[in-house]
Amino acid sequence: MPYDKQDVEKAVDEVWAGALDKIMKGGAPATSRQSLGDDIDLLVPQSAIAPMMNNNPGFASVLYSSAYASAKRNAYIVIRRLGMPADFFWKFDYWSQERAFDTLKKVVARVFNALMVKQKEGVLDLALVDVEKGRFELTFADSAECAMLKADDPICFFHAGLFAGILGALLDRELDSYEVKCAAQGADTCRFKLGRREDRDIIIGREAWFQQLSLDLDIVRRAEDSLEKRQTRQLGNTVDISYYKMLLSSVFLPNLTLLEDTWLETAEAYGKGLASLLQKRFSGDVPSIFDAFYSQLKHLEVTMLARGDHYEAAIREAPEVAGPLARLTLIAVLQGEMKGLLSGLTGKRYSCESSQQGDAMLLRFAPQV
Repeated sequence: MPYDKQDVEKAVDEVWAGALDKIMKGGAPATSRQSLGDDIDLLVPQSAIAPMMNNNPGFASVLYSSAYASAKRNAYIVIRRLGMPADFFWKFDYWSQERAFDTLKKVVARVFNALMVKQKEGVLDLALVDVEKGRFELTFADSAECAMLKADDPICFFHAGLFAGILGALLDRELDSYEVKCAAQGADTCRFKLGRREDRDIIIGREAWFQQLSLDLDIVRRAEDSLEKRQTRQLGNTVDISYYKMLLSSVFLPNLTLLEDTWLETAEAYGKGLASLLQKRFSGDVPSIFDAFYSQLKHLEVTMLARGDHYEAAIREAPEVAGPLARLTLIAVLQGEMKGLLSGLTGKRYSCESSQQGDAMLLRFAPQV
């Protein structure tokens, strides 16, 4: 079901504020999940978006535009909370190249890179400023969006929108961006070009990026990498759940009417695809496999009971239904993934109903006739 726009914006703002608290003195406690802690395997946020992009390349546009809107709105909030004057970059177009580069680089490093490193989201740096043309280049090492994925084209659409929104808010202008190289292609670091929305070169670069997209991301192979604890990032194979919540609240909440059915179906197919991998990896019955998988990823706590051919799962500490998202639950992805996994493990199709019971979200699975 769709949610009221004001409720969605409030939830998004709370997620951003919670992330900012973690880099400010006297901020929020370091851990918001009592049992699992705040680290979560990179696979979790990647599995929410990569299968969607495989099935519909148009989802890339949703990722980009949603991230842009969220960042543009909340970068203002970040600036205010840090006490930075609203006109800090006044008459930026008349600054010298040296002043523009040095000042903007410091702000990016001290605020937004600090936030992203804290979330283990990546390492952001300003690489180029062209004041006359109003263009910028950013590098983003260890990107959580594409780490350990393989693609022929750049795939960091969420962060491209995020960076355009952040710089646009700082400079009070409408910017667009596109990714020119990506770690998923084998590059050492991801690199983005940004410029005025009406800049012809930016328009051409961005349109070409979106139009050439053809993805075949092997998310099941990617899951095997996580389970085998293979590592390629200096930041490690986990991210802070604040990043995952930012992704969920910025992209899926505002577009729930458009995405919910597709998201559920895509997650179900992904879960079904995982079944054979998990049967090889973990021993025991269905509840044991569920517990082992979600525990290893630090995704959530699940206590599953088998009642004949029916199953009941009590879920706790799931980012999808915690904090600001507890009011505007995004249970669809969990329902879909678990339905698919259960079907793959048992050979049966299931329906699913959800309800809240104390601190647990209950999912009841019944076989379909």
